[in-house]
Amino acid sequence: GANTLLFNYYFNRQDYEEAAPYARSSLALEQKKPTINYGAALMDIGQLQAAMGETDSAESSYQAAIAFAEKVNYPRIEAAARVYLGKLYKETEQYLRAQDEFELALSKIDRKTDLSLLDLLLLFQGETAMALKQYPKAKAYYLEAIELGEASNEFDLLRDGYEGLAECDSALGNWREAYQAMNAFRVWGDSVKDRSHNERTAQ
Repeated sequence: GANTLLFNYYFNRQDYEEAAPYARSSLALEQKKPTINYGAALMDIGQLQAAMGETDSAESSYQAAIAFAEKVNYPRIEAAARVYLGKLYKETEQYLRAQDEFELALSKIDRKTDLSLLDLLLLFQGETAMALKQYPKAKAYYLEAIELGEASNEFDLLRDGYEGLAECDSALGNWREAYQAMNAFRVWGDSVKDRSHNERTAQ
C-alpha cells in the first residue's frame, strides 16, 4: 500500500524515474503472494511504461492485468485495464482497436460506483469517434460525459467534455452550439485553474 501511494504521488507529478521503483516494488511483492491488488499493480506498471514511451511493454502489462481480472472475476480491474489499453491504442492511432477495448470496458463498469472511470471512458470514446469522423457518435459521448461530470462535480472532466463538444459541433457545422460549448469550456477551464491555485495555496 505504501509503495502504491508513493508511486501515485510521483507519477502524478510526472516524475517517472522516482515513481518507477515503487511500482516495481509493489509488483514484486504481489508476485510473491498475489492478492486482489495484483491487477492494480500490473496497471501501475503499464501506466508507467506508457508514459515513458514503452508502448509494447505497456500493452503486455495491461493485457496481463485483464487476464488476471478475468481469472479472479474482478470486473472493476478489468474495466480500468481495458480503458487504459484503449487509451494506449488511441494514442498510437489504432482507433478501431481502441473502440473495441472501450466497448468491452463499458460492459464491465458499474455505472453507480465507478463514475470517474466512466466519465474518463466517455471522453476517450468521444476522442476516438472524432478521430474516425464519427461526429454524431462523438457528440453523444461528450454529452453523456458532461452530464456525469456535472453530477460528480468533476471540473477538469467538464472542461474536457465541453472542449470536445465544441470541436464536434464545429465539425458538424453547428456554429451556435459550438460557440456555446466553447464558452462553457472557458468557464470550466477557469474553474480548474482557480481550484488548482487554491490547492497550491493551501499546501
